Amino acid sequence: MSTRAELGCEPRFLADRMLGRLARWLRIMGFDAAYASDVHDSEIAARAEKESRVLLTRDRELSMRRNISAIYVESDILEEQLADVLAHFGLKAHAEPVRCTECNGILTAVSAAEASAVLCYEIVSRFQLFYRCSACHKIYWRGSHWLRINDTVDRVNSLLASREHHPKSGRNGKVDEPGN
Repeated sequence: MSTRAELGCEPRFLADRMLGRLARWLRIMGFDAAYASDVHDSEIAARAEKESRVLLTRDRELSMRRNISAIYVESDILEEQLADVLAHFGLKAHAEPVRCTECNGILTAVSAAEASAVLCYEIVSRFQLFYRCSACHKIYWRGSHWLRINDTVDRVNSLLASREHHPKSGRNGKVDEPGN
């Protein structure tokens, strides 16, 4: 089964070194979000252009480079960052076990028997659904942390809804298209 991003229906992101947490949360929401943790601005811009990714950055100068699509992320607050990015593309927040939070690999469903090779019995016996990253092989399941994830998703969607009703309030991010 192909994800919407693989079919070209959703943007692909590249977060700079200041936005690792944002990249992780975009992955939790099922979006393709690469992370450039320790590279020079010119390398980040080149990668964004080469991979047709929208650059997410806290660096105003980097966001204004020609030939790349970029979103200047002004807020320090995670929920506002997510709302800024999603609002730009008309997307809603959702929690989908599609992407590995560590490496951005695709998650595939695996059986409890397969998960038991890596996880302890207590976890395997309490849950039915498990996912493995196709790249780093990390195993995921919907544990108690899933409630906190859904709470964050709800807060982001509330921000998005309030912006639909009051478009000029609560917007911190600035969007720069290529060449602007």
